Amino acid sequence: MMPAGGRVSLLAVLFLLTGQRDGIGQSRQMGDIGVSVSAMANGNTHHGYVDYRFTLRNNNPERDRRVTIELPSHNNRGSRDSIQRMTRSVNVGAGGILTLSLLQPALPIEGGGGAKIYVNGRDEGGIPLPGGFHHSTTLPGNIPPRPFLVSRALDSSALDTALTKLVGGGTALVVDYGAFQATGGPNVPTGRGGYHANAWMPETAGRTDWLELRYSSKVIPDTLRIYRNGRADCLARAHLYNSTGAIVASVTNASRSVSFDNHFSAHDLSLSGVTQAVDRVRLEFNGKGAFLGVDAVELSGGGVSAFASGATASSTYATRHSRGVRSPDKSEILRSELEVDQWSDNWLAYTAFDLIVLHEGDLGQMPPDVSRAFWQYVEAGGVVAILGKVKYPSYVRLRLDGETPGLRRFHIGFGECLELSATDTRDLNSAELRAMDEAGKRTAAVWPAFGDVSTANSVFPVIDNMSIPVRGIALIMLVFIILVGPVNIFVLARMNRRIWMLWTIPAISLSTCAIVFVYSLFSEGITPTVRIESVTLLDPESHRATTLGRAAYYCPLTPSGGLRFDYDTEVFPLVSRAWRDGTPKALDWSNGQHLESGWVQARMPAHFAMRRSEVRRER
Repeated sequence: MMPAGGRVSLLAVLFLLTGQRDGIGQSRQMGDIGVSVSAMANGNTHHGYVDYRFTLRNNNPERDRRVTIELPSHNNRGSRDSIQRMTRSVNVGAGGILTLSLLQPALPIEGGGGAKIYVNGRDEGGIPLPGGFHHSTTLPGNIPPRPFLVSRALDSSALDTALTKLVGGGTALVVDYGAFQATGGPNVPTGRGGYHANAWMPETAGRTDWLELRYSSKVIPDTLRIYRNGRADCLARAHLYNSTGAIVASVTNASRSVSFDNHFSAHDLSLSGVTQAVDRVRLEFNGKGAFLGVDAVELSGGGVSAFASGATASSTYATRHSRGVRSPDKSEILRSELEVDQWSDNWLAYTAFDLIVLHEGDLGQMPPDVSRAFWQYVEAGGVVAILGKVKYPSYVRLRLDGETPGLRRFHIGFGECLELSATDTRDLNSAELRAMDEAGKRTAAVWPAFGDVSTANSVFPVIDNMSIPVRGIALIMLVFIILVGPVNIFVLARMNRRIWMLWTIPAISLSTCAIVFVYSLFSEGITPTVRIESVTLLDPESHRATTLGRAAYYCPLTPSGGLRFDYDTEVFPLVSRAWRDGTPKALDWSNGQHLESGWVQARMPAHFAMRRSEVRRER
């Protein structure tokens, strides 16, 4: 994460000048401020932090501007553990450019619509986020796929196919509403509409999403036919790629009609000037309409046609629906939307992935701050697989853990690195693929083991006795009943002042409330109880320290200032994952990581698993 004087991104300048670049982000002008936003990857993730990167350009050459970014732009006031508001405020100097991040922790965002931008306190409108909000949205009981991040230097489709064959016995995993439902020919019955399990449907139709399809039969197309339902303008654009990953055609949906067809039907996009066979098609949707489903996507040209043989998507309705897969035992390949030289310089941005797959050349392309953040992620327990011969930085401490032909496994801090002799994902053998899959499983297994807040409090109790002082309160209430009833009536009757009950009953009630409050205060005090246990791995030569720990808080009164952590600390809240349990939360990144409200409640234990990577001078 860049502080308030972050580096200038050349890519961000291109965003601001050209408006948008394929698959990376959005750009808009808001008053004096040009805003572009991007994400490392688009897809479902389930733990760690997701990094939304904003580049702000102040087009006023004379005046500074105070910019506040707020997520989400449209808030749904729910009643569960979720992010209701996440903000960051910065000063952008006159004519200056600033790149910064908002990092979403492992809680769903309650709302949608992207990000809202304020300039000097004035609401300048919203900007959609690439891929929308798809972090930590899996329903309780569903076991989500393991997200693997693959750099753009590698063929992610080949890796996805190889891992699917390895784990799934040669066939792709078929999930109701999943991306694979968009492969092959149309199979939704004629005239059917709404939600249908035989079509790919995104998790929530009101968000931006993408669907990427792979073709084994190479066709030079002149028509792209999409079998789908939804509004006529719900498709924003389509990109067609050849086998090398280069774009051979980009088509923007020219329809501005808001007409809605709930039934699945064929929608054609004309292609012109395509002279190469198409290997992959990416469809990007703008989140318009209440329904969206894709049954099949057909390429046709020269008298031949082809349907997709493989597919991946930004999200799937299976994560919300009871018929969704509950134990997939599968990795989900997420192709990086940014080149490695544009990756984040904050190690928290990598924590959402169970495995990161790179080419040996990627390490040389990383700027020093990005490289340091990447290896911090590994030292803190992350797992990476690198194809080719690796040149490690001098500060990385390696411990060889095993070696087989074509594969070496190293421990680096609390994490591990798989060094593979293959330099292309197409050349990976079954042993190398299995090693990658098992490494991802080991990482993914850590997070469910923490449990929720009730499990955490039994394993890691913050106070010895959480029971309510029933006897004392019951005694106070008994005395109250006697005083407010028989005693009060008897005394006032003897005094012939029964009318005084209009004020004696409220007075006795108020006094009793005060006594109960004071009793509770003295029984627990007002000082919060904090329990922390951790282990630190310290390298005195490179001055790098990595800490794993757990923290628990119990506060008799809700802390008004919330909790504060720095930019280098990962905070994983152990909360109830049920839809109706918990409290909405607010988070501010303006000055470190400020957990503003909802994270710690009065007389309720709050538990967090934490990781921290930092520079320390102790020996």
